[in-house]
Amino acid sequence: MKRIRGCAIIINQEKIVLMGRKRTDVPEYFVFPGGGHEAGETLEETATREAMEETSLVVKTEKLLYHFTDERSEHNFYLCSYISGEPKLGIGSRESMGASESNQYEPVWKSIADVAHLPLVPQKVKDWFLSDVQNNFANCPRIT
Repeated sequence: MKRIRGCAIIINQEKIVLMGRKRTDVPEYFVFPGGGHEAGETLEETATREAMEETSLVVKTEKLLYHFTDERSEHNFYLCSYISGEPKLGIGSRESMGASESNQYEPVWKSIADVAHLPLVPQKVKDWFLSDVQNNFANCPRIT
């Protein structure tokens, strides 16, 4: 059975929150905050909960932007509006995410204009985001 994931695309004042990833086995890269769906919650609640756990930000889900399935997981990316907080790992998230000296996570605000030059994965979502942010996500949701 595929893992079901809810991810948050958090935008505020021309900036977006990304998780910086530093590992000893690959070059630094970025991902959107997100994680596994838990029984009894909606996918919107998953995205909101994961945003809080991984970034300490309070957000509100607005709409589904992207849904796709790969060999391991079903991914659901939601546009989220920022409500409050400063990006920092949530309490207990280092342990739950397996963070260590060789596997680091850091939530950061990045300019939307800089996204094109960042190693953001998955590439499919990066490409969609760069296209869709220009037209206020009018072509969404994208479902593959």
